[in-house]
Amino acid sequence: MSIALHHILRPLILLPLLFSASMIHAERTFRWVDENGQVHFGDRVPPQYSNQERREINEQGRTVKIYEAPKTPEQKAEDQRHAIIEAARKKIAEKRLRRDRTLLATYSSEEDMLLARDGKVTSVETLIQLTHRRIKSMQKRLLKLTDEAAEYERSGKKLPVGLQQQIANIREQITQNENFVKDKNREMEEIRQRFAKDIERFNELTSDNQQASASLIPNMDEIERELEAESRPAPAVKVSKKTRKQREGIELTRQDRTLAAYKSEDDILKVRDEKLGPADAGIQETKDTIDRLQGNLAELVDNADEYERTNQKMPEVLVHQMQKVLDDIARNEGILQARHRDKRDIGRKFEQDLQRYREITIEN
Repeated sequence: MSIALHHILRPLILLPLLFSASMIHAERTFRWVDENGQVHFGDRVPPQYSNQERREINEQGRTVKIYEAPKTPEQKAEDQRHAIIEAARKKIAEKRLRRDRTLLATYSSEEDMLLARDGKVTSVETLIQLTHRRIKSMQKRLLKLTDEAAEYERSGKKLPVGLQQQIANIREQITQNENFVKDKNREMEEIRQRFAKDIERFNELTSDNQQASASLIPNMDEIERELEAESRPAPAVKVSKKTRKQREGIELTRQDRTLAAYKSEDDILKVRDEKLGPADAGIQETKDTIDRLQGNLAELVDNADEYERTNQKMPEVLVHQMQKVLDDIARNEGILQARHRDKRDIGRKFEQDLQRYREITIEN
């Protein structure tokens, strides 16, 4: 009796479950559009339309889920382009925000910024004036030497090797100093332009208008310049950039902790200038030594010329003295090149420090 009853009741128990499952399945309604633009509804999407967008709707006709069509290669490329542009936009905004914080932390007023600008410009102008005086002095010396060389040519005598060397050395030094002045003039103009932008931005940040927030949003021209800069190979002196995920969990080095102690980028630049000052002084000292040696050589050459004019044999000691002065000039020119390299190394090191400081402050 119990066995028979079990066989009778089991279908009755399963029937509601089956009915419920069929109802759930029946409630799944899809909407899709065919190639002619006709809208279709059904509980199953035909296979030929499975690769295009379709929507699942409920009994009230509302969309509960959208199945997007697979993207074409063109659409994927466009999405990637938008992602790159958005990343560049974010990067520019972060740079501006970091610079804004530095400006507000470094200066308390526009007058402070003008004083800082004038101080930097005055330092460069002083170097330019000193170099101009040096160039004039060398030009006078060159004029005297070329007159001497012309006298030898008019008299049909052979031009002494020492005189030729002096003329060549002074011409090279004049060219180097003229290039130095050009570089410093460019540097001075860059200082003025940078401070003009910084002052304008400082005034925006300290005003009550909405321009400060609006100017954080870069336009397409700025984004394109940023993308173009990123596409160029990075100079070897720059620290390789790491993503945030790569930097997570990495302990700061001793140098990182030293950099983190600076309040702003201007503090780092101030230390850099303090180190460049002695380097410039050493370069100037070596140049003065070379000038002095050139003067000594000129006197020795004059003595040697006198012996040649009177057809007397040049003393061996005079020849040795001339050779020694020439060797000293060559040695000091080597020292001068080394000191220029040291100055460049200082500049490169602080470029690396600035880059690393920016990375650290972004993380913080």
